Amino acid sequence: MSDAFPHSRQDENLAYTTASDDAHTILLNKVSWGAIFAGVVVALVVQVLLTMLGAGIGIATLDAGTGENTEASTFSIAAGIWYI
Repeated sequence: MSDAFPHSRQDENLAYTTASDDAHTILLNKVSWGAIFAGVVVALVVQVLLTMLGAGIGIATLDAGTGENTEASTFSIAAGIWYI
């Protein structure tokens, strides 16, 4: 059978890999993409909820009925603390 195919033609379809290539492929296939996407969704939901909470706290410091509001410096300090 080896006489039917020349030596160079047999080597055309062979792929040479090393042990590190095999390890890379195994590790790549073990990634749980569903868990990654679920983590992204959870992180985005938490970010939106915390942003809404911060906006609610900031808006609650304003009192439109009396016209007396906090000073800009106090409001900016509170916003900076919330950001941290």
